Amino acid sequence: MNGAVIYNGPSKLDGKPIIGIVTGMKGNSRNPKTGGIAQLWILREDIHPAEALKTGEDSSICGGCVHRGQVDENGETDGNTCYVRLMGPISTWNAYHRGSYPTLNPREASDLLASRDVELRLGAYGDPVALPVPILRGLCHSVTGWTGYTHQWRKAHRSYRRWLMASTDSIAETELAQLNGWRTFRIRLPGELPIAGEIDCPASPESGHRLQCQTCMICNGCGPNDTPGRVSVSIVAHGVGTGIIERRAN
Repeated sequence: MNGAVIYNGPSKLDGKPIIGIVTGMKGNSRNPKTGGIAQLWILREDIHPAEALKTGEDSSICGGCVHRGQVDENGETDGNTCYVRLMGPISTWNAYHRGSYPTLNPREASDLLASRDVELRLGAYGDPVALPVPILRGLCHSVTGWTGYTHQWRKAHRSYRRWLMASTDSIAETELAQLNGWRTFRIRLPGELPIAGEIDCPASPESGHRLQCQTCMICNGCGPNDTPGRVSVSIVAHGVGTGIIERRAN
């Protein structure tokens, strides 16, 4: 088994039907940044990912994330700065609709990953806050490590802080999220430096790609006791949306 459905139900963001699918359960992911960790995909169950993006129905899995871009009156998406290209989500969605994935409960999936010494990435596509808290709790129960991020930190219940970093896009957002108890992962502009309490992402170009996520696992939320004082992380904007991010900041 290399993939499984771990959730099929309503989105916590808007109640519409979504699925959660874990792939790469053999530790065979080829993602050069993350390394060979399993990937959780969160998708609309009933709408093709490209159609969901075009129509704005991806809000069920992405909420109000600024990197979604805006859908204009002609149905075109403008300003999309999401680093995820649709090839992976489409491939996963198509495989699901072919019946390629068995169903496991989250604890079973976690135990299987732990038996293979495979870590987990919460949200290769989609925001983990779209899933109920017990799903994340089960998925992370046995694994040796995970990474996870949310742009919904303003509205998400504080229990999600245990597993997820708040994704922020400015110093002001970072300070606000931290004031509300989150550890943060900030996208910063080229030329900006980390602020107090931040480190460069060890997997980033500015850190010389010295660690993959698989080895680092620092982006794992606050832990079971909301441990205070743990370092936060930032990374310089990169990828096809960098120019748009810079224009927004100016």
